[in-house]
Amino acid sequence: MAGLGLVALGELLWMIISFFRPAPEKKAATLVFNVIDTCSTDAYEPGTVTTFVRGQFYLVCLEDGGFLAMSGKCTHLGCAVPWDKDNKK
Repeated sequence: MAGLGLVALGELLWMIISFFRPAPEKKAATLVFNVIDTCSTDAYEPGTVTTFVRGQFYLVCLEDGGFLAMSGKCTHLGCAVPWDKDNKK
């Protein structure tokens, strides 16, 4: 019984530690570059943000015409992070 109790305690500790550990990062850079390569950059207005649900990222067209890709996932648990249009963040 004591051995089973230790196994159960070990599993509980493993779940707690896994919950508080950040989710592993996935590289989405190739998806971002594919989106920009296949689309005309003229399609994006400066100062706008485009949501890509499939890739879980936001593509920001900067005022100077450059692009910034931001992850749409929380680094803690991987939850979806919505874009706040009013505050631009």
